Amino acid sequence: MTSSPKQFLPDLFALQQLDTKIQQIKRSQSHLDNGKFSEEVAITARSEHKGSSAQYHATHASLRDNELKLSTLEAKLANIRKKMYEGSVTNAKELTNIEKEIASLERQRADLDDVILTLMEKSESEKTLEVDAEGRAAAAEAKHQTVLADFSAKLSQCKTQLTQLATHRNLAIEAIPDAKLLKRYEDLRVRYGGLALVPISEGRCDGCKMPLSGTIIKAAETDDDISYCDNCGRMLVALSQLRDKRD
Repeated sequence: MTSSPKQFLPDLFALQQLDTKIQQIKRSQSHLDNGKFSEEVAITARSEHKGSSAQYHATHASLRDNELKLSTLEAKLANIRKKMYEGSVTNAKELTNIEKEIASLERQRADLDDVILTLMEKSESEKTLEVDAEGRAAAAEAKHQTVLADFSAKLSQCKTQLTQLATHRNLAIEAIPDAKLLKRYEDLRVRYGGLALVPISEGRCDGCKMPLSGTIIKAAETDDDISYCDNCGRMLVALSQLRDKRD
């Protein structure tokens, strides 16, 4: 007695379920966060920290330079005053010149005091910004490492599942000795985005969700030939056939 392709529909439906699961896992795998965005965020954060750190150190170095200038100027001013107050200079013209020099140095000191005060305030502000930027950079890098670890774990899980499903798929194919039926199934899978065989659910094609005529529903349940949705063209299997197979 020649076997009918329809008798293999439950096995083909089991194969379709495996293929759907494989397709879902591959789709999920393709959408895994591989850390590219978090890496860009971390790179930007590190760059901002580097920039704020360079700015702070430049201002801090300028502050130190000006403090050194002030220290040198004050030492010079102290020496001149000492010379003046010791009484070693008695010439009126020389005393006048010393007084002028002292006045000039005091103006320079006042200017340096203003510069140093401004630089101190700027340095403190930039230090705060530098510390904040360092914190953001550290947080961004930690986030990136977490994303990478999560990606690695999920990718490994997907690969393991796909390997297991591939083994089950080979066994499912072996249960269907009809090469023409398998070829038709694969062709329809390519044509319809992976979904070639669907059950009839409440009088509708479970692929396109369109209502089926009573004639097609009856044929799917009773005829020896495989029935197809007259809207989308997918293979149809009646739920009663699936229950019969399980029974």
